[in-house]
Formats: sequence, structure tokens, C-alpha cells
Amino acid sequence: MNKIDYLKYAMKTCELKKSDKPNVQDIADVLKSTFEKVYDVICLDIDGTITGTTSDIKDVSPEMIDIFKKLFDAQVCVCFVTGRGRKSATDFVKKIISSGGLDEKTPNRWYCINGNGFGFLHTITDFWDTETEFVEITRQNKFCRDKDNLRSNIAKIISLRSSLDEEKIISESKESNYKTSLIFTFNTILPNELSIVNYLKEYLKNYPDYRLSKGKYSEIHGGKYFLEVSCTSKGQAIKKIIQVMNISEDTVLRVGDQGDEWGIDHTMLNTNESFSVGTISKDNLKCCFPVLDYNSGYKVLKGSEGTKFLLKTINVRPSVSFNISNREKI
Repeated sequence: MNKIDYLKYAMKTCELKKSDKPNVQDIADVLKSTFEKVYDVICLDIDGTITGTTSDIKDVSPEMIDIFKKLFDAQVCVCFVTGRGRKSATDFVKKIISSGGLDEKTPNRWYCINGNGFGFLHTITDFWDTETEFVEITRQNKFCRDKDNLRSNIAKIISLRSSLDEEKIISESKESNYKTSLIFTFNTILPNELSIVNYLKEYLKNYPDYRLSKGKYSEIHGGKYFLEVSCTSKGQAIKKIIQVMNISEDTVLRVGDQGDEWGIDHTMLNTNESFSVGTISKDNLKCCFPVLDYNSGYKVLKGSEGTKFLLKTINVRPSVSFNISNREKI
């Protein structure tokens, strides 16, 4: 395996982020620190990051399962950070454990932020038998009070700029009944999508506590395009985990696949220690890095291939206690 040429990695990153006048040496220095430090926690998105297009356990490669087996055996702290609900996330990760020939009753340091930051799944007796809600009840109640007004006005904005039927937009959005998010789904990319998103961005300045994101669901979740307004944040949820664990933010590796400005992972991938195996943000050159295969001409690696390559490259601290200083590569 070749050594990383951080200047080449930085130059390719600047090219992908379309930066005109970057300080390449500064970015190279950040990359060097990011790759050479030892991590206490790995925060991983699920769909599109460790899975392929179907997001089914059958779509997780044997090589990825083997990586998770090593992480599990080494007692490395892994926190899955997903939009999935409690049952879907738990069932999926249990399948990873059983596919690796592991026992979910074995003491482990695996956790999950579910619902894009709504709750935190952890183990007291049985695997992930406890969910701690991260969104305060007052915040949930406020969002519920605002939801009908948000739905009506957002549907009107979308309809006026796309010629889609307003009542149908409203009706279909009611099928996704979540406490902390409002979701609009579409079979194809919205006509005039950029214009619509910019209008919605302006409208939501009236609601500074809420965030707009857009993307496409995996096939197992319908494969539709979506716009989502929510009062949750993957980034804020990770900060709460860091406080609970009493660790340094810069020892948390973050990996997702929707890191662009409107991506659901954007708030999660906002530190020097973050990578996207899908879309990347262009507003900051020193975070949300692409995963590049430095053994093959710094080729961009996407999806689970990028995640596997990265997890084999970084250094983790396998421990039951966060204070153990030994270090290991997966």
C-alpha cells in the first residue's frame, strides 16, 4: 500500500469542490492530521454509506461485514447515524452482527442515533433496548403546532413553481407522519428544483430552528426524491453523544453520503474529521472530504467501496474504556 501524498489528495479535493484559489498546503496539513490521528468513535450513516442501492443487508458485502466483525471484536465504539426509525435500524444492525457470526448479547460499544437525530439507541439489558429522545418535548410540540402551516405554505411554493397539484402534494405529505419532520416525496426530480429550494430557504428564515434537506431514498425505501423540513439534526445529536462520552470532538470520525449543502448528512460532516462517499459540500474545503484511492491515482471512491477503503486506512482505539492508549488499524 502506498503512502498518502497529502498535497495530491488536497489538490484533488479542491478540484472536486471547484475551488478557485485554495490554500492547498493548509488543506494538506488538515488531511495529514485527519488520517494520522487515533479515533475513539466512528460515526457512520447506513443507507448509501455501508449499503449499496437497495439498502438491504444482502447489499452489504462480505468484506464490509468482516470490517464490522473486527470493530465489534475489538470493542471499538461505533455509532450508526441514520434516518431510519428504531425498529428498522435495530433489525438492520442485528443482521450485521449475525452475518459476522457474532452474538448481540456480547458486551459491545455499538450505539445508534436514529431518526436523523431524534433519538439515541443504547443497550441496558438486551441489544438497543433503550431509546433516549434527543429532541426536547417542547421542541417537538412546537414543530407539531407549526406543521400544518408549514405543509400548506411549502406545498403552495412547490406547486406554483412546478405546476404540480397543490392538494396532491399536501395529501401525499400527510402519509409521512413523523413527530419531528415533514416530508414531501416525488417520483422524479422536481422541475425547477434549484429555484424551489431557494424559495423554500427564504421562507424558512421565518423558522430558524428548522432545517431543509433534499435527496433520494434508497430502493428499499421507495427510491423517491424527497424534500424534508425537520427540527432534528445529525450534527447536534453527535455533539450530545460527545458530551455524554466526555471525549474530544476531533477524535470522532464521521462518514456519510449526503454531505452537500442540502444533504441530510451536511450537519454531521462539518468537521475536519469527516468524509462523504457521495455528495460533498463546497462551502468548506477543510471538511466533508471525498474518499480517494491513493493507490490508484487518487480515484474517487463512492458508496460502500469508499467506506471500506477509509475504515481500513484510519486508526482506531479499541477499548472498553476511552482512556486506553493502544492503537490498531482495521
